[in-house]
Amino acid sequence: MSVDHIRAVLGRLQSEPESESAWMELREAITAPGGVGEGVERLLAGERASYEARREWSSVALLLELELSFVAGSPVEATMRGELARIWDEELRNGRRAEAEFAALIVLRPEDEHALERLEDLREKAEKWRKLVDRYVADAKATEEPALKSAALTRAADLTLCFGREKSGLRKASAQLAEALRVDPKNVRAAGLAEIAAMAAEDWDTLAGAQATLVEHGADQPTRLSAALRLGRTESLRRRAPERAMEAFERALSIAPGNEEAIAYLTEAYAAAAEWDRLIAVYEGQLRKGGVKPHEEVGILVQIAMIQWRMKEQPEAAESSFERVRRADPQHAGMLAFFREFCTAREDKVRLATILTDAQRASKDAAERAALAGEIAKLAEAQDNAQKAIEQYKSVLRADPTNVEARQALKRLYTQTDSQNALLELYRQDLERTPSDDIPARLGLLNDMARVYRGRPKSESALVSVLIQIAQLDDKDVAPIQELVHVYEAMGRFRDVLTYQQKLAELTEDVATKAELYRAIARRWGEQFSNVQNAQSAYEALLACDASDIEAQQKLRELYQKRRAWPQLFALAERQLPSTEGSAKIDLLMEMARLCAERLDRGAQAIAIMKDVLAVEPNTPGLLDSLEKLAEREKDFTTVTDVLERRVESAPDDAARVVVLQRLGAVYADRQKDTTASTNAWRRVLELSPGHPRALRVLRETFVAMGDWIGLEELYASQNDLEGLVDFLSTSADKAPDAATKIALSTRIARVFEERIGAPMRAARSYERILSVRPGDAKSARALATIYESEEKW
Repeated sequence: MSVDHIRAVLGRLQSEPESESAWMELREAITAPGGVGEGVERLLAGERASYEARREWSSVALLLELELSFVAGSPVEATMRGELARIWDEELRNGRRAEAEFAALIVLRPEDEHALERLEDLREKAEKWRKLVDRYVADAKATEEPALKSAALTRAADLTLCFGREKSGLRKASAQLAEALRVDPKNVRAAGLAEIAAMAAEDWDTLAGAQATLVEHGADQPTRLSAALRLGRTESLRRRAPERAMEAFERALSIAPGNEEAIAYLTEAYAAAAEWDRLIAVYEGQLRKGGVKPHEEVGILVQIAMIQWRMKEQPEAAESSFERVRRADPQHAGMLAFFREFCTAREDKVRLATILTDAQRASKDAAERAALAGEIAKLAEAQDNAQKAIEQYKSVLRADPTNVEARQALKRLYTQTDSQNALLELYRQDLERTPSDDIPARLGLLNDMARVYRGRPKSESALVSVLIQIAQLDDKDVAPIQELVHVYEAMGRFRDVLTYQQKLAELTEDVATKAELYRAIARRWGEQFSNVQNAQSAYEALLACDASDIEAQQKLRELYQKRRAWPQLFALAERQLPSTEGSAKIDLLMEMARLCAERLDRGAQAIAIMKDVLAVEPNTPGLLDSLEKLAEREKDFTTVTDVLERRVESAPDDAARVVVLQRLGAVYADRQKDTTASTNAWRRVLELSPGHPRALRVLRETFVAMGDWIGLEELYASQNDLEGLVDFLSTSADKAPDAATKIALSTRIARVFEERIGAPMRAARSYERILSVRPGDAKSARALATIYESEEKW
């Protein structure tokens, strides 16, 4: 844990001394690995000393316990343990805690007589403290003497605090102490114990009362001061009563006029509450009562004067305080700022000049003296004597050539007196002195020089040189570029005009203006200089500004075609596409497709473009032919089949459809290996042309290859050629290489005879054939018996 983190937690405890979470966070930070170090030890020791000075013994005890947690076994452990025992015993009057600490101390230092004596005394009193309390209470009741009664009650409360710290004990002790103070308000011992009891019980009202008693009746000045400061902290931090806190700190300040804590609190509180008179009274009290060291008096006077000037807005009241500051410190910045404003408001330039002159004489800083000299010279300039002001500023500049204010004043005066040569020389000197990387400063000087040259006849060349330097330093500023274009135009230097028109177009943000600049550049390159390459670049830039510009489109199309720049021509067509409608758009798309197919070797892109055309205008002449041809070349057979499908739909008659369908079926089968789609195409052929030999052959071969006997059966049925089906199946059964296939085909032949042809006896012969191959086939035997029975073939 870092020292900074521990310091931050300690800072929180200053404003929240009862915060359990803050103490826990501090404990965790101290005990964390790496949390202990020399810096932490010094920090905790310093903080403990601060709490001791403030007599906040509870916080002192907690800090000591934390320190003891990491000094075990070291030479300082016994000393620190003894101090902790003393605090519990004497300051916090907690006998139980004191007994435990003295016992721990004796383990470390067995020969410590004081610890042994105190431990024995505490243990003896712990056994009989209740009897002693009763006796003291009885003594108090038995006497009418206020001092004796108060003393007896105080002794009873002291023993209760030491050994009866439970809530009821704290309440009893507080009551006894309250009675003791009622009987004898000056009983300082009772007030001190009441403070301890109230702190333990967190009874802030009683705590404030006890501390107030100590302030009034404390035995000596340090005791009263410490009590007043504690009362101020109680009212501020615990009771949240800023007015009463201010009263307490004021009392502390009356006891010790230079007390830093009281001053810090009161100045902050009065400033926050805008209690300026009370704040001034605090400062004046310090001066009057001798609470300020001699070297600090100027600071206090400045504070008083600033409050009167800025806060109370009473410069007349502040004048005397600032005058005292001026006599002590003629170059004080705050004082000079006041008199600048004060004298300026009253137009008292003579007094201000005197004050500034005194400050200049007192100053040992060359830069400050130069600044004051320039200010004095400015006052002289205000007298409307330009020549005299020039001489004064020149003398300042001779003493300090880097004095910016003097140089600026001279520039202003040279301008007023129309001394252009002297002004330009001053600018040139400034430019030489200005570092090359100080761009803003150099730009300012060059712009000033440009303004001077504009007012002089026949200075175009000098003006051009300055403007070029400005443009080089700030390549984002369009103003010098615009001016260079105009100056070069007037000088007839047209290539330079083109150069800066190009730069101006690149910098201009307005699209319309940018477009017109590129148009002018393109025309001049093409018409005046016949530079095709530069003209093309300018027209391309124009088109980037305005994609719908007709002139740029036409000129670029001509230039691209001449130079056979096919990629650029295609890109141009792409840019034209969004703004083109109707048939012109179709033509443009077809042109793009041709470029892709014929010039750019982008067959897939050409196909995609043609498909876009097909979706918009399917009747475009030659579109299907071009698309089919290109798709075949690119081996895009999906597109080929799509085109053929469209051809089927658009064919003029069935004969034409049959031709296209035959090709479609072949493409599906040979190129796409799509048997289903191919079969569908050939079936459509048969629908249009029943008995078509090629369609029948292809379908029959397909069904057989697939083992699709149902499809084969439906094929022959659709042609009303069941006998042909039977012949085909019989031939296939005869050629079958195994018995299972023979039986399956014979079974299907028998079913065709039974269900479709209605020839049961022919079916019976098929079943007989099955039984000849497999005599034990029960299913075939049952079917055969059924047929014989129905035909009465007994």
